[in-house]
Amino acid sequence: LEPSTGELGGAGFRVEGSLGPLGSEPEVELRLTGERLLLYRLEGVRVRADADLLLDGPLAAPRLTGELALRDGLYVRNVDLLSLGGGR
Repeated sequence: LEPSTGELGGAGFRVEGSLGPLGSEPEVELRLTGERLLLYRLEGVRVRADADLLLDGPLAAPRLTGELALRDGLYVRNVDLLSLGGGR
């Protein structure tokens, strides 16, 4: 397979690998690498990570190994400061 690049949440990633001979038991080997990839986003929550993942083995039951290192996260919540003072 030709190496490919893309973006996930504004951060670049690269995928490269191979697909073994198509026959009774084809083999797959794909590697994904990237830095600061957006893994999760919801209102007020954002999680990014660096990834170096390998998917390999028989196509019917591939195995995923590698590293996924949390890079940073953000949690934002609006607080009503007027309600904290007991009505004052």
